[in-house]
Amino acid sequence: MASCSPRCAAPIVALANFGRSRTQSARKETGRPTLVSSLHLRARSSKRHSTPSRKFLHADSDLPLLVRLALIHYQFETIHPFLDGNGRLGRILIILLLCAQNRLSQPLLYMSGYFERHRAEYVAHMLRVSQRGAWTAWLRFFLRGVTEQCNDAVNRAKRLVELRDAYKARFESGSVTVHKVIDDLCRRPAITIPMTQTLLGVTPRGASLIIQKLVEARVLSHVEQTTHPKIFIAEELIAVIEGAGNTSAPE
Repeated sequence: MASCSPRCAAPIVALANFGRSRTQSARKETGRPTLVSSLHLRARSSKRHSTPSRKFLHADSDLPLLVRLALIHYQFETIHPFLDGNGRLGRILIILLLCAQNRLSQPLLYMSGYFERHRAEYVAHMLRVSQRGAWTAWLRFFLRGVTEQCNDAVNRAKRLVELRDAYKARFESGSVTVHKVIDDLCRRPAITIPMTQTLLGVTPRGASLIIQKLVEARVLSHVEQTTHPKIFIAEELIAVIEGAGNTSAPE
């Protein structure tokens, strides 16, 4: 497995900078409750706790990695070191640390979905840890989330593969260029004629004809907009990625 790449780490840098740039008055103006205000936790000084936090983050430990991640996530959300973006950064940390420990080759574990589906329970468990030291219940909740989201990622990947194969089956086996575009759509489900031209090394006319074939086969649909170039999207692929229902491969 590859270690976490600079591209994988980019979101944490961006969110950290975003968090620093926000002012307290700006947060008050939004009127949006933060996790800490929801929990009624006392926000601790990040300066006071940052050194122990970093030591725990990077220290060798006999604890299973996922247990450590549950502890780290709770600690980060409790310390609440930035004025904004703490929730997003705390969730991204889970993925980045799994990549850094070579447990994930790509950042494909989406814990945000689980936390949002069970938000009341999420908040309640963290509050109980703060008030009563209820670590066991929090760890069970967190680990159940990892299990659910891993299964979800596997199921979505399977549905994407099924869709890809179904799309390719709509074209004759010799359509190498069309198949290449379909493969690219599974990576990025939006495309333009210039992007197709660059991907395949064909003329604008050739790229336009390939896009038209995919539209006629109901793989792509045109996004109604006034900008140029025209944008085409694979709506079924997007539905799987975003988790809209139990999308299955078309006939």
